[in-house]
Amino acid sequence: NDGAVGPQGPAGANGNDGAAGPQGAAGTNGTNGVDGAVGPQGPAGANGANGVDGAVGPQGPAGPQGLAGTNGADGAVGPQGPAGADGVNGINGTNGVNGSDGAVGPTGPAGATGPQGPVGAMGATGAQGAPGVSGYAAVAATSGTNTTSAKTVTATCAVGSSVVGGGFSTNGGTVTSSMTLESGPVGTNAWRARVTETQAGAPSWELAVTAICVTALP
Repeated sequence: NDGAVGPQGPAGANGNDGAAGPQGAAGTNGTNGVDGAVGPQGPAGANGANGVDGAVGPQGPAGPQGLAGTNGADGAVGPQGPAGADGVNGINGTNGVNGSDGAVGPTGPAGATGPQGPVGAMGATGAQGAPGVSGYAAVAATSGTNTTSAKTVTATCAVGSSVVGGGFSTNGGTVTSSMTLESGPVGTNAWRARVTETQAGAPSWELAVTAICVTALP
């Protein structure tokens, strides 16, 4: 019978590696390990060659309007275009307040006299006028020449005549100053005058009265 196993001796020195054996079959993938922390970003690589342009995609929505740019310099004036059609007349505005009258200008020179116009047609016969007068007569009366200071003389028209005027005169002698007291019609057919001489002394003189008489037509 074998005796009891003795204690393990010390390990011997490693021997030389043997020749590599053939690669064994790949083992099944193990479960993925937990992702490690992201490492620092490496330096950017060199730009690759441009790829072929892809097809144009649909237009995207319009973006917000940008700020207005500064005005560019005015371009050169283009040639005048053809005149447009006349527009519709606008509504008349309300009348303004009348201005104050200006100063009157100087009178202009008189124009030349125009040629005489043709003779107009004869007008229609007028209406019958009022009855006229006839039988005109001047009837005289005198006081006679004497030295009486105050004299009254009446000239009377013929029967059927009417007085329409009259007057008087002082005649003869040397009278140079007198005062008329009355000279006018008396009724409808006589003219009377009353005159007083005011000269010193007693001059001799005559008062002559004339009545203008007419006969009215029927």
